[in-house]
Amino acid sequence: MTEKSVHDDKLLEEAIDLLIRWQSEPLNPDAQVSIARWRARSARHQAVWADVVDIHQLSGQAVLARRGEITTSKTACRTAHAGRRLSRRQVIFGGGAVLAAVSVGAIIAPDLLLRTRADYLTATAQTRRIPLSDGSVVSLGPDSALRAHISSDERRVELLAGMAFFEVVNNAVLPFRAVVKGMVVTSVGAAFDLSSDAGLLSMAVGRGQADISPVSDRDAQPRATVSAGEWLTLDPASGRVERGHCDPQQVAAWREGMLVADREILSAVVARIGRWQPGHITIASHHLGAQRISGIYTLSDPMSALRAVVQPYGSKVRQFSPLLTIITAA
Repeated sequence: MTEKSVHDDKLLEEAIDLLIRWQSEPLNPDAQVSIARWRARSARHQAVWADVVDIHQLSGQAVLARRGEITTSKTACRTAHAGRRLSRRQVIFGGGAVLAAVSVGAIIAPDLLLRTRADYLTATAQTRRIPLSDGSVVSLGPDSALRAHISSDERRVELLAGMAFFEVVNNAVLPFRAVVKGMVVTSVGAAFDLSSDAGLLSMAVGRGQADISPVSDRDAQPRATVSAGEWLTLDPASGRVERGHCDPQQVAAWREGMLVADREILSAVVARIGRWQPGHITIASHHLGAQRISGIYTLSDPMSALRAVVQPYGSKVRQFSPLLTIITAA
């Protein structure tokens, strides 16, 4: 462990102690003064405090909830002072437990819905090769769901969640359509990668070409054609489109355990790596999540991949439990 990391860990402990005091005595002006003085000591102190507050907010105000549980009893008068003094472990792991519970609920409910709609599902770190009846093949990524409608008069699939690589059999009479988040990718016989991560749609073409357009003509979304060796990212909320070039051989490299990012939004890359990492991953800083990142990452060790993604920004990856990983800003 480096001297800097030891120093940061010490600051983190101090910040948590201050947060505990603040939550235990919210009306005590001395607690607020102590926090203000501590934060003013350096820019690093200020940054660590911001991280701790972000984690606390993400945890669903777990500290307040725990303090309330301790002090609401009528017989708590004798132990009120001791009850208010929470440990650092309670702050971090208590908050983590709340967030983990929320995360599990957020995951299970949609998963049950997906199971009623999907023909094919994968779990964390699981990939699946799916031959379709028209001869096309889908490689379904981890934590993903797909529904297929293949018949003599229709070739359509719905990527309900996650990511997939499509190797489409050529048929000029009956184009192949892949629908995701209100958009449709149409091709005659292309090979293309498609994913939905952190609210963004991404596609890359390894062979042939594919068109992307809105499912409904009434939607004011852009239309584009993507050819072999090109990638496109679409933000459905704003309609913003970004394009670039890539090595066709590296399209859907995740099938071989590698993730290739080219000036991608950091939050989307983290979400994609998160499909190989159990539990919930949260980026505590919106500013960090909006940064750009390029690189090649090994998916066999997702935690190391996450650290490599945020390392250029001096950020940290902290795993508080098997169900909770939080990325904090520098």
